[in-house]
Amino acid sequence: MDGKYKRKKSGILTVYAGCMFAGKTDAIIEKIQDLSQKNKSILVLKPKIDSRSGSSLIKSLTGKCWLAKSVSSSAALIKCIQSPRKFKYLFIDETQFFSSRILPAIDAVLNDGIDVYIGGLDRGFSDHNLPVMNQLMALADVVIKYFAHCSLCNALANKTQRIDKNKKPIAPHQIIRKNSDLVGGTDEYEPRCRQCYIAFSWSKKSH
Repeated sequence: MDGKYKRKKSGILTVYAGCMFAGKTDAIIEKIQDLSQKNKSILVLKPKIDSRSGSSLIKSLTGKCWLAKSVSSSAALIKCIQSPRKFKYLFIDETQFFSSRILPAIDAVLNDGIDVYIGGLDRGFSDHNLPVMNQLMALADVVIKYFAHCSLCNALANKTQRIDKNKKPIAPHQIIRKNSDLVGGTDEYEPRCRQCYIAFSWSKKSH
C-alpha cells in the first residue's frame, strides 16, 4: 500500500422548494428527462397519498409527467432506497408528506455516490415549518427556491393559501389534521404573496 487514502466521491443533494404552483415538479421532470436521454439509471418516488396524477405518475401543472413508484410511508421509502442500489440518481417529489425518518437513509444514498433530487413545499398552508423539508434544505448542497404568481395581485408568491369553494381562506382549525385532508389542487389552494396571504393560527380562537 502506498499509504494514500482515496476518498469516495459523495452524491449531491439538490432541493427544489417553494409554495404550491411554483414549478417544482416541472423542474424535477426536466432534470429526469435530461438524465434519461443520457441513459442514466433513475429511481423516481412519490407519496402514495398524493393520487392527483394517478398512482404511478408525477405530473406538473404544465402537463409534463413521468413514471414514478408510489410509496405508502416513510418506512416504505427507506426500504426502496436501501442497498443493493440499482439506481444512480434518486428523485423524490412531494417530500413534505414524509417524515424526518427518511434523512439517515438519504444520507446513506449520498454517501454511496448517488445524486439525490428532492421536491416539496418549504412551508405549509398555515405558514408553519415542514420539518423534513427544513432539514433537507439545511443538509442540501444546492437549494433552489421557486415562486408562483399571487392569485390576487400577480406579484411573486411564496406562500400557499388554503381556500374553500368560494375562494375564501380557510383557517387550519377548520380542517381535520391528517395528511389526506391536505392533498389538493387549484380548487383547494392558491399561491399568495406576503401581502395578500391571510395568516391563521393552528388553534381555534376563543370567543
